[in-house]
This record gives sequence, C-alpha cells and structure tokens, in this order.
Amino acid sequence: MGELKDLREQSESLVNRAKELGNKLYLAGLGAYEKAEEGSEELLNKYVENGSKAFGDDAESKPKALLASRGALVAARELLDSAPEKRQALYEKLLELFSHKMVGDVRGGLGLLAAVELVSDRANKTPFPADTGLAKQLPKMLFDRNIVSFRAGDVISICPPLSINSDEIDFIVDAIDGALDELEAELGI
Repeated sequence: MGELKDLREQSESLVNRAKELGNKLYLAGLGAYEKAEEGSEELLNKYVENGSKAFGDDAESKPKALLASRGALVAARELLDSAPEKRQALYEKLLELFSHKMVGDVRGGLGLLAAVELVSDRANKTPFPADTGLAKQLPKMLFDRNIVSFRAGDVISICPPLSINSDEIDFIVDAIDGALDELEAELGI
C-alpha cells in the first residue's frame, strides 16, 4: 500500500512540474509574440510611409493597407536593385580568401550565391581525402563563429539574403577566414 502512495505522489509531482514548465513556455511565447508585434508595427509604418511617398498627393485618399502594400513593393524593388552591388562586394571580399593555400576556387556571380572550394593542392585542384574530416570539422568551426553551414566540407556554400549589408558581408568572410586559419593549423598546412 505504501508503494502505491509513493507512486501517486511521484506522479503528482511530475504533473505539477509539467504544468510549471508549460506555464513558463506559454509566458515565454507571449513575450516573443509581443516583441514580434512591436517589430511588425514598426515595419508596417515604414511601408505605409514609403507607399505614401510613392502615391504622392493621392496618398491621403488610399487605404492604409494599399499604402503598406505599395511600400512593401518599393522596398522589394530597392533590394533587387541593390543586389548586383552586393553580389560584387561579396565576391570581391571572398577573393581575399585566396591567401589561404587550401582555397582552390572562389565562385560567385549568380545573385548572391557564392562558393569557396577547398583543395589539398591548388595547382592540381586535388580534393582533400575523405578521412581528413573536413565535412565534420568545418561546419563546427563556422558555427563557433556564428555562421550556420548546412554543407561545408570541400565546398563552403554561401547564400545570404538580399537584405545583407556590407558589415554582414565582412562578418561572413571574416568568420570563414578565421575557420580556415584554424583548420590549416589543425591540418598543418
């Protein structure tokens, strides 16, 4: 009989802890929702302002949703118009990685998509042997520098958003540069 009582008390304890955790998660979710709502209102107001500028004198007679839609289109057009300069800036910054002996090629030019190929012999473009473990080491080194890479091994693929700015380009390339320094030290290159 005592065992049954102990089991019931343990069960009640687990249920109470689960309720506490559920409440904490609920409150954390509410905080995140309020934070997102604050940012959304700010973004909406920015789009309405841009939409009003685009419509000019006719803006006063337009609904707020229409002004915001027009502002969002203006912002999207600005992102697309600035993409070629950002692509060029990213590519030129990535070319600096040729200072590493293991960088065999830097590819770019298709929007903001770019790639850095790593080789054991640059002259012959010889890939690293699989037992080198690049595919396991490099993603962790990049992650430690706040860069998430889904596929990093012989090729580091880069696919930033159109909204990237020059400081973020520098951050990405500096993180790759630091990871390559660490990797070269580990491999003795």
